[in-house]
Amino acid sequence: MSSPTFWNDNETAQKILQERASITDWLDEIDQQNKKLDELEVAIELGKETQDSSMEEEIKTIFQNLTEEIEELEIRLLLNEEDDHRNAI
Repeated sequence: MSSPTFWNDNETAQKILQERASITDWLDEIDQQNKKLDELEVAIELGKETQDSSMEEEIKTIFQNLTEEIEELEIRLLLNEEDDHRNAI
């Protein structure tokens, strides 16, 4: 993109920018899931150390949310082909 001739072919440049945005979105999603996984690990460790039964509910909630979000990402990954954004009809 830093090439002086990048914008000479506007159509190709737009495709590259779209691809870059898509990759950036995926990386952001993965980063968010990694942060939530870290949060889950901390909650588990805290629960072990304190043996606080109230942590169990928080751990379950974090785990359930993380599981749902990962399942959504898996579906998005399956539907990530070039024409998948189009309507079926």
